[in-house]
Amino acid sequence: MDRLERVAVQLWEAARFLDEGTVAYQRLALDLADGAAESVLYSACIERFPFTRLSRMVEGKDFTFQERGRIERLFEEKLAYLEAEEKLDATTGRVLRRLHAYRNGTHHRDEVRPTTLDSAVRLYLYLAAQLLDDLPTIAVKVTSLDEVPGLRPFLAEIEDSPRLLLEASLSLRGQVAETIRARANLESLSELQEELARHSVQRWKEVVAGLHYLASYFGPADVTSDERLGRIIELVIDLAKTGDEHATHGLTARQRRQVASLSGSDLGRMREAPTRIQAQERPLDAFAAFADFEDDLEPLETMVRTMGYEVERAETLKDEERRGK
Repeated sequence: MDRLERVAVQLWEAARFLDEGTVAYQRLALDLADGAAESVLYSACIERFPFTRLSRMVEGKDFTFQERGRIERLFEEKLAYLEAEEKLDATTGRVLRRLHAYRNGTHHRDEVRPTTLDSAVRLYLYLAAQLLDDLPTIAVKVTSLDEVPGLRPFLAEIEDSPRLLLEASLSLRGQVAETIRARANLESLSELQEELARHSVQRWKEVVAGLHYLASYFGPADVTSDERLGRIIELVIDLAKTGDEHATHGLTARQRRQVASLSGSDLGRMREAPTRIQAQERPLDAFAAFADFEDDLEPLETMVRTMGYEVERAETLKDEERRGK
């Protein structure tokens, strides 16, 4: 009962912060929605854990303490476990991973993307409510509202009667989910595809502009703009292959490999992302397509930005030397 109350309060407060309509409150809403989603995932995982050595042998799920510990601690491991158990579909898992990455960016590094933040929070609220509805969690029995003050918004129409509350508690999890889905107002995301498509176009243009800037600095002057762009892309790929510590600063080993293996088809896929996003019929699928675009783009985007900073820093030092500083 306490767990459901905690999740319900997190989701209710996240919806309230979302209604404030400012980036500062949306950032808090994202944090709360993420915490609620992980709590539900955790409950679903421990519900399925076999509790004895014999049951583990019978079910063929002989977890080590380390494996169970990773599932209990890590968001990604919870998703992977529930996907393997066929309790979570791949698209939902894909979007949850991206939303969790958004939350980590805002929470740990104060990276905020105002353009997509409102949509991300609404989708996270909707998915957290859906998880609450779909995944098995601990049953709840309420006989007095004083026991669970955090659930009052979801029992507002029920008299404070032990019998009525007990009857209502049988469907309370679903009532919380339904209320939060309505508060998320996913219908307001009818233009989500266009919003995400516009954002992906802008992100791609910024990367191309960054490449042109680098090409003007590193590339030869006696070739066409397109040729310079091609050569700077080759240079970026080569620096990723060699693991240049300045150019690849901020990239994981996987992201370095991703840039090092870039091909023309990869660049074409990034360029065509807006078309794929707009072609989706469901907000969930549109966000999944956008997540794929970001996974493709971010290593190259980070590397181009880092190299641009290095060029600007070198130019600043040159200017200071010329002025005798």
